[in-house]
Amino acid sequence: MRITDNLVDSVGGWWQQLAEGWQYLRDRTGRAITRFTDRGDDAQRPVTSWGLLPVDIEESDKSLTVRLEMPGLDKSDIQLEVYRDRLLVRGEKRVERSSREAGYHLHECAYGSFQRLIPLPVAVDEQAVEAQYKRGVLKVELSKKPEAGRRRIEVR
Repeated sequence: MRITDNLVDSVGGWWQQLAEGWQYLRDRTGRAITRFTDRGDDAQRPVTSWGLLPVDIEESDKSLTVRLEMPGLDKSDIQLEVYRDRLLVRGEKRVERSSREAGYHLHECAYGSFQRLIPLPVAVDEQAVEAQYKRGVLKVELSKKPEAGRRRIEVR
C-alpha cells in the first residue's frame, strides 16, 4: 500500500509541475500565437492550426507603431480593424510555386487564413491610422487618444 501511495504522490507532483509549466508557457506566448485556418481539400471541414506571427509594438508620446512580419502576402490579402485598445489583423496566404529541373519536379503551396488580435497598451484614435506593407512587413501607425496619455501622480 505504501508503494502505491508514493507512486500516486510522485505522479501527482509531476503532473502539477507539468500543468504549471504549460500555464506559464501559455501566459508568456499567448500574445505571440496566431490561429491559422487552412481550407484544405474539403471546404466543409477547415483545419485549424497555430503558428507565430511576430509583432513589435513601439510607443512614443503621441503614437504607437505596430510591426508584423507577414512574408508571402499581397497587400490585398490583409485586413485591419482597430477598436479602442485592440488591433485585429486578418489575412489569407495563397502561395504556389512550381519548378521543373532535369530529373525532378518541385511543387510547393501554402494556403490558409489567419487572424491575430493584438492588445494595445493604450486607447487609440480609430480615425488616425495608417498602414503600409513592404517586403513582408506590415507597419501600422496609430495615434493615441488624448485621454490615453500617461500623467504622473504625486503621492502624498
